[in-house]
Amino acid sequence: MYKKSGKFFLIALVFSLITPLAVKAADNYSPQNIYIPKEETRAGNVYLVGQNIVVDGNVNGDLITISQSLTVNGEVGGDIIALAQTININGGVAGNIRLAGNDINLNGPVQKNINLLAAKINFSERATANEDLLLAGTTADINGSILGNLYGFANIFNISGKVGKNVNLKTPNNSQPSAINISSEAIINGDFNYTSRTTANIINKAAITGKITQIQPELKQTSEIMAWLWRRLYSLFAALIIGLVLVSLFKKKIVGLDKDLEDKVKKIIWPGLIALIIAPIVVIILAITFIGLPLALILLALWLIAMYLAKILVAITFGLWLSGKLLAKQKNNLILVMIIGVVATWILFSLPYLGWLISLLATIGGLGLIYLLKKENY
Repeated sequence: MYKKSGKFFLIALVFSLITPLAVKAADNYSPQNIYIPKEETRAGNVYLVGQNIVVDGNVNGDLITISQSLTVNGEVGGDIIALAQTININGGVAGNIRLAGNDINLNGPVQKNINLLAAKINFSERATANEDLLLAGTTADINGSILGNLYGFANIFNISGKVGKNVNLKTPNNSQPSAINISSEAIINGDFNYTSRTTANIINKAAITGKITQIQPELKQTSEIMAWLWRRLYSLFAALIIGLVLVSLFKKKIVGLDKDLEDKVKKIIWPGLIALIIAPIVVIILAITFIGLPLALILLALWLIAMYLAKILVAITFGLWLSGKLLAKQKNNLILVMIIGVVATWILFSLPYLGWLISLLATIGGLGLIYLLKKENY
């Protein structure tokens, strides 16, 4: 039962993050920093996209953001849904929290559920969850109070807080010692179930009122699914950040990417194929000659950068085309268009069997598109 609920949580968390961000996060965009001062109160829902976001004021509705870093010191009357590298939630939240990033720190009270996906998770002594906490990460430090259940998947758990109901933990299929550590300060008012090859380090078993059950992991573990999910999420997040930079710096060029699309496709296929195949051959030939090695390294770096940008350009073009068909009134909102395009294409890239082919075609098309854009400048 727990195994199924864990998989469902991961899928639901990703889509609960992507859906509102892709639809509305472009309402207030800054290529650098966004700041809501302490004396300011925002009515209704707030959607922010920027590099660094600091919210010292209050938000009466939901707070939905995409950024490199997010710090919330004020009170939020609804949910917080965020995608960022570093997230610090210090104020109170009346709704749910759904966060994905690299480093997440929670330091305030949350009235409903908390869903977290990150490499490092810190649920501090000042943090409280009135309902359940569900998390997936590399390291999870749980020091605060959880009135509901705790569900988690991580390499290392350090628990010294209080859990009002049951605890269900799972570690990857490895022999790492001290993967689960329950300190003497921890209190668990329910059952403690954990899946791990090593026995949990429990200092005070009397503090666990229910049963303690260890489950040996199956030979085929869900760690592969988690690794795949991490890669896809990181790739999506990085593409969104690069996409923000592109639409900010090259707005005039990007606006017309979907014009005469059928004619453009014919013009970009051969340049894209040539750039994909010939460039590595030229790099190898130059690298063989000692004197040409520096130039080979420069060309290799430029080729790799072009390969990465190619798929993002195709994603933005797809977003322009898709918006024109479904959201014609929002087509001039390049941030929204970019988010829609990147999310849609990255989902296509993740399809089994066909994903690699779609990704390859997007790379070829993107390389040809870069050539076409450069050609138009001269």
